Amino acid sequence: MREAGCRRGGGCGVTLNTSKSIHDLFMNKIAVLLIVAACVASDAMAAHQAKPSRGTPPVPPAAVQNRPAPAPNSAEEIVREWFRRWNALDGSEASIKRLIDLYVPDSVNQVPPSDQQIGAVYMQGPEGVRKMAEDFLKEWTLPADRIDTIIVDGKSTQLFYKSQGPWGGPAIGVQYTQVATDRASKKRFSLPAFAVFHIEGGKIRYARFYASRIETRQE
Repeated sequence: MREAGCRRGGGCGVTLNTSKSIHDLFMNKIAVLLIVAACVASDAMAAHQAKPSRGTPPVPPAAVQNRPAPAPNSAEEIVREWFRRWNALDGSEASIKRLIDLYVPDSVNQVPPSDQQIGAVYMQGPEGVRKMAEDFLKEWTLPADRIDTIIVDGKSTQLFYKSQGPWGGPAIGVQYTQVATDRASKKRFSLPAFAVFHIEGGKIRYARFYASRIETRQE
């Protein structure tokens, strides 16, 4: 009886009974050759399947494919987005609505008093955000507020002062510069300012704005 076997990567083995006839030996040799050929072909096919063809990028592991994208609503990004949308105010309903969308429904904005006001001014809810934007646009146009960049030893960054609030979200403070064009004179002005944002569930629940009018200068 003949025993023949082949393992992938481990070669092939054959055991022959020397008492067999010449015919049987000849047939055994043929079988050995066929088994060897099959092993070689099997190994070559496995290597071809394991190696991607040239020009075809390897398929990443399932864990990499299913990795979620970074969340776009970090507290810092929400603050940056507020400045983008504020600077995009052009008096249109769409631009004001985009600003309102950053706030929770019962949000509060605390803004500096006007020349005719004394004390704190609070604007609540979506209509409060709308009034804040519309009051600004009555006197100013082309806002271009920018978060201040701090430079030390050739290194620059925009600082966000962050702490955790008791409402379950972060508070972000940021130093910035207000820039806009006066509608009446058409002159461009800027002044230093500071803002604090309370974030809850990816939205603004409270914002406080500080500005130093005595430091206003023409651009």
